[in-house]
Amino acid sequence: MKKWMLLMVFAVGVMEIGWGQVDSAAIKEVDSLLQVSRTLTGQRNYDKALEVIAIAEKLALEKLGRESVAYGKCCNSLGTMYANKGNHLEAEKWFLESKAIREKVLGKEHPDYAMTMNNLANVFVAMGKFEKAEPLYLEVIVIQAKVLGKEHRNYAWTLNNLAGLYLKMGEFASAESLYYEAKAIQEKVLGKEHPDYAQSLNNLAILYRNMGNYEKAEPLYLEANAIREKALGKEHPDYAQSLNNLAGLYRKMGKYEKAEPLYLQAKAIREKALGREHPYYAASLNNLANLYRDMGHYEKSELLHLEAKPIYEKALGKEHPDYAESLNNLASLYGEIGNYEKAEPLFLEAEAIRQKVLGKQHPDYATNLNDLAILYGEIGNYEKAELLYRELSKLNQSLITKAVHHLSERELNNYLHTFSEAQAQTLSLAQITTANKSDISQTCYDNTLFYKGFLLNALNKIKYLAQSDAASTEKFNLLKSCERRLVREYTKPIAERDSVSVVNLETQSNELQKDLARSVAGYAEAVRQVRWQDVQKALKPDEVAVEFVHYRYHGKIPTDSTFYAALLLRSGWEQPHFVLLFEEKELFKYSSC
Repeated sequence: MKKWMLLMVFAVGVMEIGWGQVDSAAIKEVDSLLQVSRTLTGQRNYDKALEVIAIAEKLALEKLGRESVAYGKCCNSLGTMYANKGNHLEAEKWFLESKAIREKVLGKEHPDYAMTMNNLANVFVAMGKFEKAEPLYLEVIVIQAKVLGKEHRNYAWTLNNLAGLYLKMGEFASAESLYYEAKAIQEKVLGKEHPDYAQSLNNLAILYRNMGNYEKAEPLYLEANAIREKALGKEHPDYAQSLNNLAGLYRKMGKYEKAEPLYLQAKAIREKALGREHPYYAASLNNLANLYRDMGHYEKSELLHLEAKPIYEKALGKEHPDYAESLNNLASLYGEIGNYEKAEPLFLEAEAIRQKVLGKQHPDYATNLNDLAILYGEIGNYEKAELLYRELSKLNQSLITKAVHHLSERELNNYLHTFSEAQAQTLSLAQITTANKSDISQTCYDNTLFYKGFLLNALNKIKYLAQSDAASTEKFNLLKSCERRLVREYTKPIAERDSVSVVNLETQSNELQKDLARSVAGYAEAVRQVRWQDVQKALKPDEVAVEFVHYRYHGKIPTDSTFYAALLLRSGWEQPHFVLLFEEKELFKYSSC
């Protein structure tokens, strides 16, 4: 046994003696039970692992006491289990308990204390509490650098975790630097054939994919994939996940011929390793079905979606977000091939599930509104389509307005792409229904004002005004934290949200915005959204307001046509008027004359 291991055993023994709870057999039994729980965790049998940890916890309390090293281990293991199950509030409770015990018994420079701090920080990241996670990671890095050294694998993992936090915060430069530092350590300490080194490569690939730098992401995914193949074998679920990630990148790049064999291989591995009733196998079916839809192989896509749907239903139930996604994907396929009778009830069922389970502020609910609106537009039910686009526009504007407070400029620009697609679909409906005196032009005008006026200037202006003094900066940073945590809560199913926390965060956010509006000159004007009625009130009788727009046309028949139009408004009109101007290709026709 190495010297440091002997010292660790001696230190634990001394600590137990110091607290007057010597029971070597109990210590060994607790450790043995926790080892069994780790084995079960590796098999993803989390419920059974929790049962084993509960036995260990009871034994530790009865034989060793609440302030024993063994009980601290049990608390840490319980936190890990609940984190794996997605119950982050319960995980936070147990990690805090473990942290308090280990701080008191082992001290703040012990590796086990640092481990619990790291685990707690991971939970805060999962909960969207980035401002709580960052100082914990930084403290862990200091402890590990001092106790373990800067070439230890645990130190490298913490760098990876902190980089992942910065990636979520949109601080790509900081994330990239830390990822490379972690990668260098793992390469030196573990070698270039270790799964941990492959994970660092995978993390860098995710960073570059999120930055839109697919050329840098691809070789990293390929190298990580090759390492996992050699280290874990071609039948390991983690290798299947690596294949799945690479296939997803190729699908995003439009390289369908490369994505297909990878998806098929991942599906085969999951079928053998996990069985045909596992949600991961259903996910492979779903991913492959979506790829086939992109490729126009509709029959293949339908068969795979129909196979995935009952697996999700049996494994997860009919009120799970993944089941709703399965319904929505199948409905999208039917809509694309014109089978609207099958598509509509599936879209409606998916919408009802998402509304109940996720709520009306969730991005997936917005996706359902969008898909249903497209469907109703294609079948000529313009009244229903207009109502859905109106609701979708309000939801999108609400989501984006909140995002302004906490996203980086690059992240916000990426997010706006979804909004611009919805605007193009709304303008297309206005083009179709313009002769019917539709109300959709009101939504189009408000969207245009929002996109051109509010968003183009809001981000930088709000940040500039909020940093006018130290007190305002502190309030703005608190507002960013609130909005970020609210967004994180809204992305969870309703049953998993901390309802008290949501109410408190919404109240705090509203109060902070009001406070900033009162105390910072120009802030209220910067965040105010102008509507078409506001523009109309400012017009004189002989004036007309014109908003020019261009958009890719969305109709029943797929097209890549781009149109230009004008939204006109006068003081006496009941609503704005939509006027189609010309198709973009007409510009090129005249320019060549």
